[in-house]
Amino acid sequence: MQADELRQVFRDNLKTRREELGLTQVALADRLGVGQPYISDLEAGRKRPLVDTLADIAEALETTPAYFLTPIGVTSSALS
Repeated sequence: MQADELRQVFRDNLKTRREELGLTQVALADRLGVGQPYISDLEAGRKRPLVDTLADIAEALETTPAYFLTPIGVTSSALS
């Protein structure tokens, strides 16, 4: 998978998981201690998270960091 594809998967999964939990961008931002514009920038691809931030996002959204790099509908075991 190319870097552009990974970035798109991240953006899609971030928004999908946030919405699955019924969270607004503001609510997720509050959980992470960041501003809502940062979440918007992540979802739009204007910003990329650091690894530590990715781990924090995963915790806030009750999932694993790997979730954000796995296309929806594909299990992580199918990628190996």
